Amino acid sequence: LIMDIAKSVIRPSEMVALVQFKLSMPKPSYESMDPNTRWCYEKLAQTSRSFTIVIQKLHEELRDPVMIFYLTLRALDTVEDDMSF
Repeated sequence: LIMDIAKSVIRPSEMVALVQFKLSMPKPSYESMDPNTRWCYEKLAQTSRSFTIVIQKLHEELRDPVMIFYLTLRALDTVEDDMSF
């Protein structure tokens, strides 16, 4: 993380773009979510920081289905990687 920040400081235009992107990121409204959807978003944040950002930038109609699809694929991949016969 420190090296990534150091690389960004060397390239000021990247640092500006990163800050603008971070500030424009929509924040999910956890209060209006049902508990299952909230749990899924919490798990998404724990599994993939980069893909969490991409999902949060999606249109509202796509956001939840893509999030559930991604978590399902990650779970299947984990099961497949852990299968020992």
